[in-house]
Amino acid sequence: MSYIAMAASITPVIAPVLGGFINFHFGWSMVFVSLFSYVALAWVVIAFQFKETVAQKSSIPSPKKMLFQYWQLIRSSYFMSFASISWLNFSLMITTVSVMPFIMQNQIGMNSDEYALWALIPALGMILGTTICNRVRPLIGTKKMLLCTPILHGLSAIWLFFAPLEPLYLMLGQLVMILGNGIALPCAQAMVMLPYKKQAGAAAALSGGGQMVVSSIVSMTLVKVGLSQPWHLAIVIAVFAVVTLSNILRGFNVEQPKG
Repeated sequence: MSYIAMAASITPVIAPVLGGFINFHFGWSMVFVSLFSYVALAWVVIAFQFKETVAQKSSIPSPKKMLFQYWQLIRSSYFMSFASISWLNFSLMITTVSVMPFIMQNQIGMNSDEYALWALIPALGMILGTTICNRVRPLIGTKKMLLCTPILHGLSAIWLFFAPLEPLYLMLGQLVMILGNGIALPCAQAMVMLPYKKQAGAAAALSGGGQMVVSSIVSMTLVKVGLSQPWHLAIVIAVFAVVTLSNILRGFNVEQPKG
């Protein structure tokens, strides 16, 4: 599951790079044509090249049973601690990806093609973060690996708060933040799924669905209240770092459920 989380986490960071190039050279409508083509190609490949892995099919659980499973997970301090780490880190990443293009284009004056090139820097941060997590986590353990995230986010917040409004400085600050996201997301996903072997479907669905819902609400709310400056983003990153640290400590201190 951690490998799947790595792949899913990289795509929102790579997307602005590709989107910037497509928008500048072919127009905004081609962004949606490209998305449709990508989804259509993925569907064809999955439909004809992937074999079914479910050897024994089971009946679909009733809505009542599914809601009960979700309710049990929501009431679990263990699940909510690690799931919320994933939700908040993904929200932070989506918010930054949404706001940074406007800062770079409106306040600095670059076009979408130029921003796409600069966006390669934080994109490398996600790849580096997930790679470090994959290599180092078996050596030092998940807890110590996760604790690197609030440290990196704190450094990123300080950097963005005091850095001048120049592309290199902004991208370096985002690089450090994304590096923390790349470490946190695979670790949190692995910890979420660890005790829920019998409820793997419900745990994965609630974790993934919550990630999408929470990130949408958080990013939309922050943009609505006026998040438009690097120092605004620095404050948000600092607050999220404190919340992430609290969730890490709580998650490892509560009893692991027997799933």
